Amino acid sequence: MNERKDIRTASAPKKAGTPGASRMDRMSPQRSAAPSRSASLQKSATPQRSAGTQRSMSASWGAHTQPKPNARGAGAAYAASSRSTGTRGDVRIQKKWVIIIAAALAFILTLSVVIGVVASSAGGKNQGGKGPGGNGGGGGTHRPPVKPGVDITDFSPDGVEARIRWYLPEELFLKMFPVRFGTQGWKDHWESQGYPGYWTKERVESKTDNYYTYDNMIEAARHMATRIHRVQRHIGAEYSVRISVIDKASGNEYIIDPGDGFDAVWNNAYPIQDLQTDFGKFLTAEDDNDNRRELAGWLANNAHEVGEMANIDGEQIYWGLFYNEEVGKEGSTDSAYSQADRLPYEPWPAIPGKSYHGRGPKQVSYNFNYGLLSDILFTDESYYPAQYGEWNPSDNDGTPGVIPEGANPEHYKNNLWLNNPEILLQDGKTAWMSSLMFWMTPQPPKMSCSDVMTNRWRPTQADYDKYGFESGFAMAIIIINGGVEAGQEELYDDRGYPVNAVARRIMFYKRFAEMLGANIEGEQLSVKDMIAWE
Repeated sequence: MNERKDIRTASAPKKAGTPGASRMDRMSPQRSAAPSRSASLQKSATPQRSAGTQRSMSASWGAHTQPKPNARGAGAAYAASSRSTGTRGDVRIQKKWVIIIAAALAFILTLSVVIGVVASSAGGKNQGGKGPGGNGGGGGTHRPPVKPGVDITDFSPDGVEARIRWYLPEELFLKMFPVRFGTQGWKDHWESQGYPGYWTKERVESKTDNYYTYDNMIEAARHMATRIHRVQRHIGAEYSVRISVIDKASGNEYIIDPGDGFDAVWNNAYPIQDLQTDFGKFLTAEDDNDNRRELAGWLANNAHEVGEMANIDGEQIYWGLFYNEEVGKEGSTDSAYSQADRLPYEPWPAIPGKSYHGRGPKQVSYNFNYGLLSDILFTDESYYPAQYGEWNPSDNDGTPGVIPEGANPEHYKNNLWLNNPEILLQDGKTAWMSSLMFWMTPQPPKMSCSDVMTNRWRPTQADYDKYGFESGFAMAIIIINGGVEAGQEELYDDRGYPVNAVARRIMFYKRFAEMLGANIEGEQLSVKDMIAWE
């Protein structure tokens, strides 16, 4: 597992060399070409008037200039006489105006074409998947949005469940992940491999198919839809971040991390950025295709994080959701991924004897991430899983989820995952929740994966010029693991099979996009020309 997800910190992802590479990420790389992108310019949208249209305008103008005949005696005769004697002059005037109008139209048409070409040249990066401000394909081929066939205005648990079932029926989910952790196919694979290393026959047989289930995923989304995650920070003083959770039903706000010096006088000079994530807004893009793309992107990255590659009858097979724990760290109780030096800025100190290595579909890692996620998901007694005992808020300031500076970590018994990180291996519902939260939560200065996949966030020209940022799947990769994967080409072996992380993410994304009916033509997938945040 190559990717470390620092949800709490505002710093850029760490560079390559992070410990704990997954089985898939230890494959030796080969080379392949990046996906092609269209660079065609759009034609000008200025309408051209046909000759028939010009004649119609001329005739209308001529009829308007001719006096109407008077139906009364002498007046009628005068009108007829005037039309007779003035016909030749009127024709010359009409021809003159026709020429003037035609010339004006030709000038306008020519000018619009020139402007269109110049604009396309200057902003050509926006066409065919290059540059900021793309469209519902992450900057890809322009297409009109299609209204979703399911309610996107209902942010309740029922609403998010309806959308997931609409886009991803259970039958399709099972086709996407046929060899999930604990399934019979998963057990058959280990048997065919002779039960190597940690995966003894007894251990394999003890696992059941109750982890990566469809129902667990639905229940996780329903639970997340009950809350809003709030992050406030002083722009220019990013070390001072306040994190809280708002219960949508009661309106209660729980302070998770008060932020070091957040209300201090010296921070008053810095404006506050208030980022709120309503988890009930999952799959609520106005364009149906964007929702399909987002779902494909979320599932693809999960599939890669805990995926397995197998060689069956000479064919490479890639299975998603195969593991639920970091390869090489299974059953570990050492102090892997513990950072004690984050106090007092991080109120989630590591518990001695606990390992915070990668677990779950998004491979939650490090003590501060376990602690933060647990606080957000289990803010009060009504959300605390009963099977884990009595909820026991024990901090000294009366707010759940906060250790006062210098407090004894042993007093901090209400943080479920900090004290019991192994729970992520026992409860598939909470594991899915950790993945969904990471996907939808912005990590200042980084935006959320959800926003870049649905085009709620679009890069500025400066973002593109400096970092190569574009909305879409490639940008989600940068958010997840840009410190390691940014700038990498997709690498394949001589048979065309992906052998590095970027290529596998893209492989899963293309596969799932096709199964979900998502159009990703022209979308930026490659991170070759992108760099991570400085």
